[in-house]
Amino acid sequence: GFAAAAAGARRVCEVLDTDECVVEASGARPIAGVRCDGVRGRLLIERMTVKPSGGIETMTIRADNRTRTLPVLWDGATLPIAIAELGLDDRMVDSLARRSGSIEIELGSEPLLSLPADRQLGELIEECRRG
Repeated sequence: GFAAAAAGARRVCEVLDTDECVVEASGARPIAGVRCDGVRGRLLIERMTVKPSGGIETMTIRADNRTRTLPVLWDGATLPIAIAELGLDDRMVDSLARRSGSIEIELGSEPLLSLPADRQLGELIEECRRG
């Protein structure tokens, strides 16, 4: 599903418990995530990196023939996490919710992360929109 791009990676998607889908590399190191912020009406796209945050100011997301470049917020002292936010009514969120195709996340000079779309990610987005 959602994590097939990285060798040995797996996806952990707990829609009802945590409102988050996480992609883990072998060894359970997270490499990407999608999180619902229902209170603020936002979908958070997270890309973990080992590089410092300096100089990387945008994240580009491609899905369903749409491309969106978004400003990046940084979180995480041990493992830097780049976070891009989308409003739940954004058409890109519709593209991410599709159950076919692929999702690409580009962050600075990091390798392109390409993930197949997934039924559980669509369910997370639908649940998030319902509040």
